[in-house]
Amino acid sequence: FNARVDALLFRVEGEGMGRVTMQFRDNEIWPNATQTMARDVGSISNLDELASGHPTSLPRLYYAQSFANDRFLVIAGKVSMNDVIMNNIFANDETRQFLSQPFTGNDVWPVSFQDHSLGLSFTSLPTSWLFVNGSVIDAGGTQDPWIDANFGNGYALASEVGLLAELSGLPTRVSFAWCGTDANEDTAQGIATPGLWGDAYGLTAQSLIQSGLGVWSQWTWADEDVASSAQNEVALGVTIDDCFGRQGDGFGTAIAWSKPTDSTLEDQVLFESYYRMQVTGSVQVSLDTQI
Repeated sequence: FNARVDALLFRVEGEGMGRVTMQFRDNEIWPNATQTMARDVGSISNLDELASGHPTSLPRLYYAQSFANDRFLVIAGKVSMNDVIMNNIFANDETRQFLSQPFTGNDVWPVSFQDHSLGLSFTSLPTSWLFVNGSVIDAGGTQDPWIDANFGNGYALASEVGLLAELSGLPTRVSFAWCGTDANEDTAQGIATPGLWGDAYGLTAQSLIQSGLGVWSQWTWADEDVASSAQNEVALGVTIDDCFGRQGDGFGTAIAWSKPTDSTLEDQVLFESYYRMQVTGSVQVSLDTQI
C-alpha cells in the first residue's frame, strides 16, 4: 500500500509557493519479511524498491517553499536526498517505472542517499542553463520507519552542479555530484567508527532524443568505508512514453554493472524491463522483468 498527498498551501504569482508532502507505505512480506527477492537470487541490489524492511513507514513528511518565481526551492522535514541529488527524470518513481535500486538510485552512495531521514535540501536554477542542488541528511534516522532525530550517528552532505541544453530543440541535462559522510551502515545503527569519513561521486546524463523517447546514463563511485553494497557502478537506460499511441502507457529497459564491496563476490550485471499499461484514467498496471 502506498499513499502520497501533496497539499498546496499557497501560491503567489511571480514569487513562489508553499506545499506539504506526506507519504505512507505499508507492506507485508510473507512468509518471512527478511527473505527478500535479492537474497533469494544472490543480488547485491534491492530488486524491489517498493518493499521495505519496515511493514509500516512514513517515508516522506516535509514542507517545501519556492522563491524567486520558483527558481529556488527549499525542502525541510523527513526527506530523501535522491529527490534532489542525481534525480533521474526517466527513472525516479518505483511505483510506475523501474523497481530495482541501480535504476531508481544506485547501489553505491552511502546509507543516507536513498533512505529517508530528517534533513534539509534545496534546488536552484541560477540561469537558464545551470542548476545547483544540495542536501544535508541525518544518517541515524534512516533506521527509523517514522521520525527519529538521532544526529549523533552521523550525517551526509551532498551537492550537485548540472548544465541544461537543447539538442535539436529537445532538452538534455548533464551533472556532477559529490557526497561526503561520516556514516555507513554500522554507524547508522549506533556502532561507533571513530575517524570515519568518506566521499562519493556521480555523473549523470539524461536526454530526450525525440518526443516521448528518453535515454540516460549514470556512473557512481564511493570510498569503500562508506559505500553501500557496491563501490563502483554504471547504468544505462531507455524509456518510452505513450507507447503504441496509447496515452499513459510506458516502456523502459536498462542495464547496470556493479562492483560489490564484498571482495568474495564477482561483478554483477542486472537487466530490467517494464511495461506500464494505462487501464483507466486512474488505474495503471505494470509488468516487470529482471535478469
